[in-house]
Amino acid sequence: MLEPHFRLKLINPYFIKQLPGHKSDVKDAQWIAECMLKELVRGGFVPLERIQQYDRRIYDLDDEIVRKLSKLDAAVQCCTIRLSNYVSSTDSKSYKNVIGKICEGKQIPRRSSEKSTGGLSNTIEGRSS
Repeated sequence: MLEPHFRLKLINPYFIKQLPGHKSDVKDAQWIAECMLKELVRGGFVPLERIQQYDRRIYDLDDEIVRKLSKLDAAVQCCTIRLSNYVSSTDSKSYKNVIGKICEGKQIPRRSSEKSTGGLSNTIEGRSS
């Protein structure tokens, strides 16, 4: 209702502290408002509400992907396949390639890791990279 009559500004407290004047007394809000009127402080970017909603949704989706990858790794480990010990991330290309080969029915680890990146195949075969 009152939104059109006000301007929202996001101001870094560091910039307020750099301005001369009293900042620790009871009249802080009044002093800051006066600085704003004289345009001594510049506001930062405040994203629109729609952009904030998209940002929250992306964060939620990323969180969901991490949870799904953790569940996948737990299921694989229940089958006594400790593949996550040999890769840097369960989201890596190597991990996905080996899981894909296992799902196709390949049973030999060396063959499963042949098409993965060099570090994983060397680690599974017992050589250190």
